[in-house]
Amino acid sequence: TLPYATEGFYLPGLEAMALGCATIVPDCIGNRAYLADGRNALAPPLQLDALLQAVQQLENPAVVARLVAHGRETAARFGLQREREAFHAVLDDIDYLWNA
Repeated sequence: TLPYATEGFYLPGLEAMALGCATIVPDCIGNRAYLADGRNALAPPLQLDALLQAVQQLENPAVVARLVAHGRETAARFGLQREREAFHAVLDDIDYLWNA
């Protein structure tokens, strides 16, 4: 996936991980919240040669297996249930402050 350098959270990278894809996504501001280069995705510079080298790394089954396994673990931490719980926690905090 190819984000802009100043992209927000950049959901496509996380979605690729959730789908079990070995993910290549260059660094952007938003994916720093979840991307661990070499662990759950490859994050080469946004340059043709670097992207090509990253794609070539996917010829190694061990690299693919590591990226897929850790990518799915990462995506699970950002699932809908977790998002719902975090949102409700914010609402609870607002309610507490409003009624304090």
